[in-house]
This record gives sequence, structure tokens and C-alpha cells, in this order.
Amino acid sequence: MKKKMKSKIIAVVMSLAVAFTMMPMMGAPAYADDPAPAAPDAITLGTGVLNQKVNQDEGMQKVFYGSTNENWYVISYDGKGNEQVAQKGAATLFHVGVGEHTAFNNDDSGRYANAYGWRDSDAKKPQTPSNLRNFIETRYITGYVEDEQSIPARFSEGEQSAIIPKTLEGGGENRDATKIKGKTVENAMLWPLSVREAGEIPQSILTVGTGDSWWLRSPGSGNILAAYVTRDGDVSNDGGSVGYTYGVRPAFNLNLSSVIFTSANPGGKSSGDVGAGSLESVGTNSSNEWKLTLESGHDSFTVEDVSTCDGKTVIIEYSDAVAAKGEYISAIITDENDAVKYYGNLIEFADEDSTSGTAKVTIDGKMESTDKLYVFNEQLNGDEKTDYSSALNEIIIPSPTGHKYGDWTSLDADQHQRVCEHDDTHVEKANHTWDAGKVTKAATEQAEGEKTYTCTVCKATKTEIIPKLKPEPKPEPKPTNKKVSKQPSVKIKAGKKSLTLGWNRIKNADGYDIFFARCNHSHKKIVCKKVKNIKGNNIFTWKKSGLKKGIAYKSYVKAYVYKDGKKKYVYKSPIMHAYTGNGNKKYTNAKSVSLKNVKKGKLTLKKGKTFKIKAKVKKVKKNKKLFPKNHVPTLRYMTSDKKIATVSSKGKIKAKAKGKCYIYAYAHNGVSKKVTVTVK
Repeated sequence: MKKKMKSKIIAVVMSLAVAFTMMPMMGAPAYADDPAPAAPDAITLGTGVLNQKVNQDEGMQKVFYGSTNENWYVISYDGKGNEQVAQKGAATLFHVGVGEHTAFNNDDSGRYANAYGWRDSDAKKPQTPSNLRNFIETRYITGYVEDEQSIPARFSEGEQSAIIPKTLEGGGENRDATKIKGKTVENAMLWPLSVREAGEIPQSILTVGTGDSWWLRSPGSGNILAAYVTRDGDVSNDGGSVGYTYGVRPAFNLNLSSVIFTSANPGGKSSGDVGAGSLESVGTNSSNEWKLTLESGHDSFTVEDVSTCDGKTVIIEYSDAVAAKGEYISAIITDENDAVKYYGNLIEFADEDSTSGTAKVTIDGKMESTDKLYVFNEQLNGDEKTDYSSALNEIIIPSPTGHKYGDWTSLDADQHQRVCEHDDTHVEKANHTWDAGKVTKAATEQAEGEKTYTCTVCKATKTEIIPKLKPEPKPEPKPTNKKVSKQPSVKIKAGKKSLTLGWNRIKNADGYDIFFARCNHSHKKIVCKKVKNIKGNNIFTWKKSGLKKGIAYKSYVKAYVYKDGKKKYVYKSPIMHAYTGNGNKKYTNAKSVSLKNVKKGKLTLKKGKTFKIKAKVKKVKKNKKLFPKNHVPTLRYMTSDKKIATVSSKGKIKAKAKGKCYIYAYAHNGVSKKVTVTVK
């Protein structure tokens, strides 16, 4: 069911054209109307795509390689390109930029002793106080290390294992363009170019990203001279004084067989949402920048078994994966020419996840008969960083087994489902089939009942409410000719987001209706609507909660009696107004009412006489205003018995007949002051 494939190096058609252009006497004619070559795929197997542009003046391929996001030019590929460095099975990468400057050799006393070969130069020694040692000398880079523990690694272990070391041959004499002067350096992983190697690189590339001169490894024309490249890109084989401070641009040989993928930087490995359906078509890379996926650190990953129910989704049992943050089980589909068509992440691991499990990949509509499916365990490290992977495991898709569904189970209030035992991504759903139902709780006049229905397929249940039983109709109220007393009613007390209405008991009333609304605003007239009925004559408060803070509302109460079996209103209170929260930014509620010219709230008048009350309203918040007068008057007045005494809107009392009554001065929210009036 599975077959492992080592990393492939897939050469594209364009590489053949490049190879021809570099062979003397075999140049192919070029025409102005030749179509431009198509952009390479954003992800390819191996490194064949890097062979498209090798050692050219423009458009050279670039590769990110190393823990510090270094960018390298490809100057030879699999024996082609720069003939001085070309090696079969390797690509030579040449650094784009230059590190800090250093002298080739700072030893003045030995400068004339002819001991200035690269092997023993200050530019190579690890103690050189510059970034050059990071380019040239890390603990894994060459066989020459003076203090391993003090030298930081520039490449990861996986990147180091993909480098083919180079022997820098010693014994070079003055003006020797290939050898180094002095002793041979064995197993150099990073090394500076020689005069001949640099001479085969286009001048435009020799100057890219530098802005200054940089050392070569070849000796110069004298004992104290070493070859270098000028800031203009000219190769100086005569050389410069070893005491000059120049930079170094290293190169190294990359083992092509260590590379699983070459992917565009950025965004080459583009996957859909992690899971079985993550495979996405591979795009193209119109730039020349790439990153690599090396076969490293995932050797134990194994595909144990492969199955499929319907040939559309493949189930892969795996073991010994590297399972930690940044690690994935991924898949690709390739065509008959090994071009990658689809790429996707099937599983994303977190730290301490199981190393064994099941991955699923949906191939429906994505694979032709000649295509191949591969899965692998990989570490993704983001743009400009090297990724690491197991070998590719080719998945041979078996014949479908068909579905084996388990029992139906309830899914939700409307449906049940059953899941394939071979692949839990295959689910059948259907609506519940309810029976006739059974009364599990009988309804009464005091409580609702319940009726329970059971699905005949999955045994799920649902409950319906049986309404309370309607009580026997009560006899119509007996006719009454009750006499009621009328007094001022509503007083509104403000809470933060509530209003509480209180009113005086109306003698002999059979009940009260509450009317309530928001006050008129934004030129809209709003009428109070009945919001509550209170039966009987025992409750005299009602609270409205859930209101908005700082908003004005209005309310009034109507008392009623039953006469001849019909409801009849016998009293309506004045409309009262109040702000929730006792006001807003501009207005506030009334706190109390006081009288200036009535002692102890009592007044005696002779019939026909008048008296004007002087009343004053105290505010909840002194620095704010009461309701605007065009909304509601600051003070209003009421009499309990117009036959005894009347009162005008200005507070002027007129005695009408002998007797006693009450005059009320009240503010917008019902806070008031009572005057007892006796008429003689």
C-alpha cells in the first residue's frame, strides 16, 4: 500500500536551453518574438528548477539557506554553469552580500615571512572580531577550529548535513588563480572564491549587495598581497595588501540529493485549512527566490496501512512521526512527469502530541490515473527558513472497501446520524421519526403538563408542553353602585434603569389599570398604552425594569369598578413624568415641594374668598434643570372636592362652600405638598 521515494531532482525543459547557451560553438538562435518562458511552479520536487538560470547576468536564481536568513546565488548546478566550481550532484551557492571588513592578515612582523595563505589568515581565523567569522568559520564549517565552544553555528545540523565539503588545495604561488597559499584546508564547508571562480561570474553579480571590495582566497603577485574583487566588480589577481580591510563573500556546495522540495519564497507551500480537504493547486513563482525542504530529522516516519471506503478519501495509518509544534503530516499529488499539482497539510501537531495516528486526505476530483499521491512528515519554519522532511511515502490507493455504518445516534433536535466504522468522515443523516407520544405529566389548572415523543429509529426523545387546563368560568360580578373617593394618585420613584409607580388607594375601587410610555421626543408624539391590570384593591405599586438610563417616561393610573357587570373607569390620575437615573446631562427630577405662605399645611377661608399658594420645587441635582415647561409645568395643582374649593393652574384657591377639602401642589413626577382647606 505504500512505497518510499527519496528526494528527486526534476530538471525542467528550460534547464536544457540554459545548458546549450553555455556550450561553445553550439549557441541556438534567438528570435525577438520568442515567447517568454513560463514561470516555474511554486513548489517542485528536488532542485531541478534551480537549473533554469545559472551564472547569468540577470535573473539568477536565489536561495535562502541558513539560520540567519542568508540569500545565495546559484552559480553552478549538477556540473553545469561555473566550470571552476561545477560538481556533479551538487549546486554551488554564492553569498549575495558581504560581512564586516577585516584584514587578510594583521601580523606585521610576519607579513614578509611568506605565511599568508588562507589556512592561517586572520580573515579565516575564528577569533577575527567581525561578522566574517560567522560566514567562514563556525564550529561545523572547516577542519580548522581554535575554540569550538566560542563559535556560533550558522547552519542547523540538517543544513550542515546537506553541504558537500570542499578541499582548498595549498601550495599556491604568486598569482596562482586556483590554489591557496600555504597549507591545504580539508573539508571546508564554506569557502571564499578563487580568482578563476570569480572570473566566471558576471560582473553585475560580483557587485550586487556589496558596495565595497572583498577578499578572494588566491594569492596576489607578491608576498604581502592577496587577490580580491573591487567594489566595481573587477577581479584583481595582482591583489591588495594583506593589511587592507576588505569583506568576504563565501560559497558552498549543496548536495542535491538531500533536497525534497524547492518552494517559492514567500508562500510556496500554500495549503488550505488543515485537514483532509487541505489539498490546494500549486501556483507559480514569478520571482527568482526560493527556499528548500531538506530530508532531515524525520527518518523514522512510517506509513503502516492505507484504506479507503469510496476511493474519494484515503485513510493513512502512520507511526513514529515527529510530533511537536511546527510539525505536520502533509501530502502532495504529482503528475506523470513528477510535477507537483497539489499540496496540503493534513495534520498540524502541537507539543506532546501522539507520534502515531490517522491522517485523511480527500483526492476526489484531483487525481488522474497516472498521478501519484505522497505523504510525509515535515517541519515548516516560515519564509526565508529551511524546512525539514521525511522521505516521500508513495501511497498506493487500494480498492474501496465500501461503508460499514454503525447504529443511528441522535445528532440534534431534528436529526439523527450514523458514522462509517471505516472512516468517520462518512456520515449519513436523516430526520427523526417520532411516535404518537405519551403524556408523562398531566396538566392541571395550576400547572402545565408534558407529553414525550420518542424517535422510532434512534430512541431520541422530545417533550412538548401541555397548556394548563382552563378554569371553570366565574360568574359575572354582581352589579354595584359603589361610591368612590378621588385623590391624587401617581408618584414616580426613579431607579438607575427602572421606574416604580405608587398611588393612593381609591376607596371601593375594584382594580387599577396602568398606562405607560416613553415621553414625546424627536418631534414624535407618543401615547401611553395600558401595560398592566391589577385586580382588587390591595396593590398600589408597580415597577417597570429594563429601561434605558437618562430617558424620560410618562405614566398614569385609572381606577375602575364593575357596574351592571361591566367595567367602568371611575378615576384617572394626572400624567406624571420622570427620568430614569434621576436625569441626564441637562435635566433632573424633582426631589420635593415646599410651601412658603401656608403654615403647617392648613388654611381657613371664608366662602367667596381667594388665596394664592406660593410653592417651590427642590431638584435632585441642583446644577441641572427640571423638565422644560413646554413638556410639563413645573408645578400643577389639584383639589379633592371642587364643591368645597377650587384651585387654578397658578395655585389660586377659591372657597366655594362650607366644608373641608385638600389642595395639592405637585411636581412633574408626583412629589407633592398637601394643604388642608377649611371653608366657613
